[in-house]
Amino acid sequence: MAYTKEQRQKKEAEKEAKLKAEIEAKIRAEYEEKFKMESVNNSKVNTDDKKIENTTSVAKRIQKAIRIPLDTIVPVVCNTVGGAIYVSKKIMGYQIEWDDIGSVEYMELGELASMRNTDRRFFEDNWIVLEDTEEYTAMQLYDFLKVSKYYKNVFTPENIDEIFTYSKDKIIKTISTLSKGLKETIAARARQKLDEDTLDKNIIDTLETALNIQFSL
Repeated sequence: MAYTKEQRQKKEAEKEAKLKAEIEAKIRAEYEEKFKMESVNNSKVNTDDKKIENTTSVAKRIQKAIRIPLDTIVPVVCNTVGGAIYVSKKIMGYQIEWDDIGSVEYMELGELASMRNTDRRFFEDNWIVLEDTEEYTAMQLYDFLKVSKYYKNVFTPENIDEIFTYSKDKIIKTISTLSKGLKETIAARARQKLDEDTLDKNIIDTLETALNIQFSL
């Protein structure tokens, strides 16, 4: 049976709506399970009013996170030197390309949820960072996507050069806590600064040791 263009578009829209609903249901179930476990754990060890208040705070945060609509448009910043490309596994032919570190593209939250499931390295290696929307903070979005643990210690295009001002000991200590992707970004940024002759030569050896690389001088 041949479908008209309108019928095909309708079927595609229905398919996408169904997929969004499935993703939202999955994320909701994950948060409900997480809240259930946190409540059980807190009830075992926390009996005073302050601990109960903490449990209530966690509940409110999770409940708010799971109400974020999947069609929310999120500013997504490239956090890797040289840019990045994301190819959707959910929508045929859909891809996002960032030109370089600091460039911004806009994605639906539902697509970011799909990215978390199929290309988690974008989050694990901090290849991207999310910005606030008018309604939600970046941390609320990270919480919703269950990727906030990857963003507890992260440099962004706005502050990445700060690490080159640290003491040698602090550079080594800080880099040891970063993701593999972020270490690669710092290494690439250091090479750029070397080419521009704006990198402090006194920290080159420290960076090489911390990043396990060799700059060609």
